[in-house]
Amino acid sequence: MVLELSKPDEVVALICNRLRHERLALKMTQSDVAARAGISAGTLSNLGVA
Repeated sequence: MVLELSKPDEVVALICNRLRHERLALKMTQSDVAARAGISAGTLSNLGVA
């Protein structure tokens, strides 16, 4: 992941896409990830990681 010359919103989008890809590869639900992170599924969704 190349971050140089990226705007902050582009970096956030890259991270969210990577996390979503990893979640799906691990066959985890949004609720699974939220529980492991100690946050609600709604918070996870609001972060854009869902």
